[in-house]
Amino acid sequence: MTDPAPHSPEHPANGELVQLARHELGARVRIENASRGFGRPSTVWRLIGDDGSRAWLKRHASTLLYERERTALERFVPALGEQVDWSAPSILSRSDRCGLCCCPRCPVRWSKRAL
Repeated sequence: MTDPAPHSPEHPANGELVQLARHELGARVRIENASRGFGRPSTVWRLIGDDGSRAWLKRHASTLLYERERTALERFVPALGEQVDWSAPSILSRSDRCGLCCCPRCPVRWSKRAL
């Protein structure tokens, strides 16, 4: 029997992340591991709720990277306002202790100028 991958929802160290995913999108949330197998060891999961709602859960590899992304999503992105060509996520929930954010999926907006 092989151990589950470190970024997978089945890994014993990720129980708290699974609980947060269930809290945000329901007990029967489907979790897809979208973590990279190289580079920084951040955990990235695509969450899909029973009702079709979608979100991303990300646990950063370091406190510094978590603080940078959190600051950007809470302060800088809202200051940009609504744009025609793109959208950016907000934070549904976060855990400073764990260094993780849960963000809703953004609608993809393309225009001829953006392509």
